[in-house]
Amino acid sequence: MKTFLLLLSCCLPSFIYGQFLFTKTDIPQPAVYLQNIISMQNIETVAIIRQYGKTNDTTHHIFIPEHFLWGNKLLLIQEEVIALDSIRQGTIGKYNGQQTLFLHSTEKARTYNKSIASAENLAMHENFRHGEELIGQEAIDFTATTLAGAPITLSDLRGKPVLLNFWFLGCLHCRREFPDLNKIKENYPDINIVTIAIDDRATLLKFINIKHNENYELREPYNYFGNDLLFEVIPDGKMIHENYAFDGFPINFFINSEGIIQFVTRYIDYAHLAEKVQLLLKR
Repeated sequence: MKTFLLLLSCCLPSFIYGQFLFTKTDIPQPAVYLQNIISMQNIETVAIIRQYGKTNDTTHHIFIPEHFLWGNKLLLIQEEVIALDSIRQGTIGKYNGQQTLFLHSTEKARTYNKSIASAENLAMHENFRHGEELIGQEAIDFTATTLAGAPITLSDLRGKPVLLNFWFLGCLHCRREFPDLNKIKENYPDINIVTIAIDDRATLLKFINIKHNENYELREPYNYFGNDLLFEVIPDGKMIHENYAFDGFPINFFINSEGIIQFVTRYIDYAHLAEKVQLLLKR
């Protein structure tokens, strides 16, 4: 069940007017629901509105049925991907004189996928494993050796919360997250940060200096977001990755002191990481 919430806001763009469509109602089939609105309301254009900093980022699409590919979880419009469960508000109004359906999404940026050319491809893409399926479950235990050569077992860390991060060296967003992880380490000493690198040990050692057990230094060309890594790094993490059954990097699993996964997040900024850590420390 996906919940569509009506969020009344004083900051709606000035070109939006008309009737609100979504209220606090459970909609079991959001794709069918939206298709019915488009049909019954004679929609000519669809506008996707996302928050971008303090402003809105809006894309407008002329409604041509063959350009709209509907899945159970995703809507694909000319390669632009919209997660249907991210839509929290709908409004009908006029834009450039056309009957327009305005959809407010909680997604922070546009995403595109040029490889999806058919409903079959979209169905396969919708099976993407996000990691949220593990929330509420016990974190899968593992024993590994850190890049510095020290043994580590996840279950031995119980008694304190753990932020478990998965990354690989060639992932730009992974490296962008390193300074935020450092700040978490400095500001919240009561949480353990363990990162799982998919790269093998030999590859990592070409680009990372070991300063001491919990302090590493990135070398060129990967050090442009900051040299130091103040958290633990585990190499050769492919098997651990397979056990956690998710697609896409980076990803963070927030595990409480009893070993239960409480939150799962993708690449986000420090404020959102800190918010999740604060909630974790209260549990």
